[in-house]
Amino acid sequence: MSLQRNVQQQTETRKAAIRRAMGLPATGVVSLNWLRPLLESNGISVEGGALVRFADTPDQGGTLCSGLWLTAGRDFWEFAVLVARESGELLEVELFSNATNTVEMARHLPGIQKSFGALAIEVVEETLHG
Repeated sequence: MSLQRNVQQQTETRKAAIRRAMGLPATGVVSLNWLRPLLESNGISVEGGALVRFADTPDQGGTLCSGLWLTAGRDFWEFAVLVARESGELLEVELFSNATNTVEMARHLPGIQKSFGALAIEVVEETLHG
């Protein structure tokens, strides 16, 4: 039998995942040295923005890293890149696109209340802007 969590518990779990993603660049657990140059080379300022979703998967040619960056202007940018396993060097950009129109932004959804996009904006504002 699976454990059922109430909406508040679900929300806190989802917010914790966003906070973990936000903290990854500072932890050094995963080398994200390529992220800032990737964003800046595409005209995205890192100031006031945050990594709100991240996943990495071992691949034949290195590590496939994918995620979502939320800008200070509330735009979501999706990326998927191949990174060298040893050096952390960016090898290939498979995807880099504005995903703002595809990220759900509803503040009230049945069963979960807030969508991922609304939660991400809330967590970034709480964390970065007090």
